[in-house]
Amino acid sequence: MKEENYDLFVKILLVGDSGAGKTCLILRYTDNEYNDTYQSTIGVDFKIKNKLMQNQKVARMQLWDTAGQERFNSIVVSYYRGVNGILVVFDLTNETSFQNTTKWIQQIKSNAQENALITLVGNKSDMVHRRVVDRSRAEELAKKFNIPYFEASAKDGSGVKEPFDNMLDRLYQAGNYAESEFNRRKNNSSETGTKTVTLGSQPQSHPSSGKSNNSGSGGGGCGC
Repeated sequence: MKEENYDLFVKILLVGDSGAGKTCLILRYTDNEYNDTYQSTIGVDFKIKNKLMQNQKVARMQLWDTAGQERFNSIVVSYYRGVNGILVVFDLTNETSFQNTTKWIQQIKSNAQENALITLVGNKSDMVHRRVVDRSRAEELAKKFNIPYFEASAKDGSGVKEPFDNMLDRLYQAGNYAESEFNRRKNNSSETGTKTVTLGSQPQSHPSSGKSNNSGSGGGGCGC
């Protein structure tokens, strides 16, 4: 896709224990697909999603999927640098997965940029009879760290959009994103365009460089 087809860029990382469903959440959000046979992520991987926001701006979201196994921890830590937002994912049917979210959040605070936003996500909400972590406990933990909490099911798709869309909205409101190169060039072109001034009774057009121009045109710079 051409760079002019999006306005802003954000990098979002998903972390959490192996088996929490990070890969499945990303695939459901980006492609609306689900596959029970996914194997554990080795190292890191990513997918791209272009999202039309309510303000009609198009955001390009780079969603990074990370391995939850301890042996990949040093690799995951290196990816904290430069991310705009992080989703900490745990398995609602696994107590250890939930307990380890504190470790993940503390690791983020030690290694990510200070302005990186965090969201807590409980996955596998469809597995009601196997659930061991109730909403109140998860909400209490999220409140402790002053972060939002969402529940989702990558399997049936319920609640999957909300944590991603909420993260994007929060990043936009905080100004925590990168503007597309096309928009930067467009804005720079507008700022360095020509200005029309009146000298006596004869209007003359002067570009910002200060050189004279007798064409009589007061047009700005090209927005291409």
